[in-house]
Amino acid sequence: MSGDGAGDAPRPPRWRPFYAFWFAGVAVYAGFSLAPWQFPYQVMLFGNIMLDEALHFLAFALLAVGLPYQFTPWLDLCLAMLVLVLLGIATELAQLFIPSRAFAVQDMAANTLGCLLGILPGTLHRAIRARRSG
Repeated sequence: MSGDGAGDAPRPPRWRPFYAFWFAGVAVYAGFSLAPWQFPYQVMLFGNIMLDEALHFLAFALLAVGLPYQFTPWLDLCLAMLVLVLLGIATELAQLFIPSRAFAVQDMAANTLGCLLGILPGTLHRAIRARRSG
């Protein structure tokens, strides 16, 4: 075997700790969202914002914040965001079939807003870095 790489066996993809944390975050979100019991977070924070929507926003912002660094092509980032938004919609729709849970459009809006604002810092950082280098 020569050292030029021709004929070498393909290397497996490099495991990234990001994916382990991300999938763990998705599992925790899904577990809390689909649990058959209600959590006592129906508390008003300020104005018309409830703790429930704030937690949805925070969960999806945290799930989205690292995506711009993991999915470097813009199309891949958009697809990852679409998957994340669809996860939020799917968990809300699944709550229709859980007796003690309730479907809420406000939760879906908080999920989507959390996704969009969660990727904003990384996306801006990528754009600034690309502008400076090119």
